[in-house]
Amino acid sequence: LVAAKPPFSPLLWEFMRNVYPGGISCIVSKGNWLLQLGVGAAYDRVGTRDSIMIRVPDHTVTCHLCDITGPLAITSANPSGEPDSTHHSMVIK
Repeated sequence: LVAAKPPFSPLLWEFMRNVYPGGISCIVSKGNWLLQLGVGAAYDRVGTRDSIMIRVPDHTVTCHLCDITGPLAITSANPSGEPDSTHHSMVIK
């Protein structure tokens, strides 16, 4: 993320350094810096028109996937406002 040089405020960088890895998400403005992360043609499909959500998980499998592939552009496995999906059967449903 640092290498992509997003125009984050010093306060946001400090906050991110203190909470990541972990379960907190930060909503940030989209910009050309996303192209440095390999978003490419998916730019218009990631996040909203103006923003995306960033999270650096504290989960062994997810961290390993990110180590192999780089950043992942994914969606939540549950609709907004619904309970977290904690089992694959909930994701399928």
